[in-house]
Amino acid sequence: MKMAKNTEEMKTALYIGRFQLFHLGHLDVVKFIDAEPDISKILIAIGSSQFSYQNKSPKWPWANNPFTYEERKLMVEKSLEGEIAKPIEIQPVPDYFNYPKWFSHIVDNLPKFECLYTVDKAEKEYFEKNGYEVRVFPRQRNYHAAILREKICKGDKVYREALTKGTLDLLDSVHGEERIKMLFARDISEKLRLK
Repeated sequence: MKMAKNTEEMKTALYIGRFQLFHLGHLDVVKFIDAEPDISKILIAIGSSQFSYQNKSPKWPWANNPFTYEERKLMVEKSLEGEIAKPIEIQPVPDYFNYPKWFSHIVDNLPKFECLYTVDKAEKEYFEKNGYEVRVFPRQRNYHAAILREKICKGDKVYREALTKGTLDLLDSVHGEERIKMLFARDISEKLRLK
């Protein structure tokens, strides 16, 4: 691994996610970024920040966004305690359903960053086209928050093995299992009503 020669070469990394359950796969990514020798700070952007169980996305079912921005921020903060050496800053990023507006919000409202970590092809292409360095991270676990939310809805407790302690603590404190089941039921009810 190449070591940075001086502080002028040090960079702030951006990592974007909705984290509608911050899981061990997300933690792996942040640890990977933390280990990068030329990264001095990690900026975590919590996407679709305006949507939650209180405010439905116009494009997605209720069950896609069970937690508020504040709850997700707490999940991330508690999950990273004692795990990461470098400074971290967490910022909300609303969903615009428009890539240029979303990108402009990130560039105009978040602290300065030099590189993006992502495995999303569209994100990679858009940020590179706009002059940003993009780095891909390895996936060590095949966890997806949507599948974990479905397992919760079905009462499959195996989901708990995929979550960080910080996420489990938050989930338990806000009765997250019950909330997710209620949102799945609401989505089914609304779908039946529209038929």
